[in-house]
Amino acid sequence: MCTTDMIDQPVSTQRYTIYDINTLPKTVLCISVKNQYDENRLSIKSKYKPKYISHFQTVNNILQPSYYYGIELDIKDEYLSMIRKITESKNRSDITQYNKLLSMYNLTCNTCYGYYNDSTWPIDLCHLQQITTRDYSDEIETGFSKMLKSRKYKAPVYTQLANFNILVLAKSIGYDN
Repeated sequence: MCTTDMIDQPVSTQRYTIYDINTLPKTVLCISVKNQYDENRLSIKSKYKPKYISHFQTVNNILQPSYYYGIELDIKDEYLSMIRKITESKNRSDITQYNKLLSMYNLTCNTCYGYYNDSTWPIDLCHLQQITTRDYSDEIETGFSKMLKSRKYKAPVYTQLANFNILVLAKSIGYDN
């Protein structure tokens, strides 16, 4: 299959795992996967323990899957209370309230607000070092290319650009309906 044909091919759902809702929330550094092209263009080195993740959000009162590829993050203790507040929030559709909560912890979601929904809360990538227990400075310095496996074939450089985001994944309100 030609690389450009993969854009029209749906995600290979059998690759993905769904977190047990009792283990949520999880914080991940990931890319959003929309099609087979996204699935195949990047490969994270195994030492980072990459995962294909299927996560559900409620859209028009219907649970719908979203697909991500990335790694789980270990969050510093001081941000665990923030994550708990997010997941216990009664008004999950209010991004203004979410931004206020983030600002209490000197965090933002100015560049990734488009990922915000009832079960996915984004945090700007610039806060990665601030919120995690692991030092990612080398990865950040290389534009995350240090995390990625090298291609065995020639591919345009733009295919190897990773648009990583930090997402807090939690239980969708659709599970309760």
